[in-house]
Amino acid sequence: MRHLSLEHRRANKREEHSMNEPIKILGIPGSLRNASYSRFLLRAAQQLAPKDASIEAFELHDIPPFNQDEERNPPERVSY
Repeated sequence: MRHLSLEHRRANKREEHSMNEPIKILGIPGSLRNASYSRFLLRAAQQLAPKDASIEAFELHDIPPFNQDEERNPPERVSY
């Protein structure tokens, strides 16, 4: 019986994962402006991504600033 090293097993798992599932990337633009350079680059990356990858833009518009007074009852947008 052949025993594989932990590193070799991890490498095999990475290969299996990369061949069977698409790559999912979360992009967060660095500005709230609709015409910002970072948003432009994120849109370009979405268009240029390989077919086996998807890039989802996470918008920060509705994320309120942290308020410790509301920590136990956070707004719906940020609660989980």
